[in-house]
Amino acid sequence: MKFVLSVCFWFTILNVNSQVSNFYGIDMNKDWYSLTDLSKISYEIYSHEFPDAPYVSAPPCKAISLAQFNKLGLGDVQLHFERNVNSDFHFFKPKMCSASKVYNDDATFNTVGQKEYSNVKSDLIQKYGQPTQNVNGTVAKTSYWNSTNYEVILTLDLNTLELLLLYQTKD
Repeated sequence: MKFVLSVCFWFTILNVNSQVSNFYGIDMNKDWYSLTDLSKISYEIYSHEFPDAPYVSAPPCKAISLAQFNKLGLGDVQLHFERNVNSDFHFFKPKMCSASKVYNDDATFNTVGQKEYSNVKSDLIQKYGQPTQNVNGTVAKTSYWNSTNYEVILTLDLNTLELLLLYQTKD
């Protein structure tokens, strides 16, 4: 009986961990090569092109389906990796994933943007439960989901007319 309980416990832990690391079809436990199809030289080029950026960002490879992001109305999906890393890129995992949508004008932002924010938030609630914090300011509204392994941030920003979704690992 102890063996069965032990197996069930570890299966539950592994299942929860795989759900946490899979963000809308992107396995955040995979490495630079698997997620981007780019070389280490590409990392160096991106790093030099944007020297002040806190991360080196790259789009996911074409083999990764972005259908779940597209279904939510989000595009411009980017993976963000730490800078100045000299490790084996076969083990180099992203720290963050972002997806966004920029609206053309205030009217579209106020109608479509508000609705899409609500739709994405509802989807995140289904995946991660209720937000740990909601902030509704005059310029932006933001919802946060915090866990020991990740943080998810959803923001609708009036200044940039943008809907932004961020997933950040905490390891």
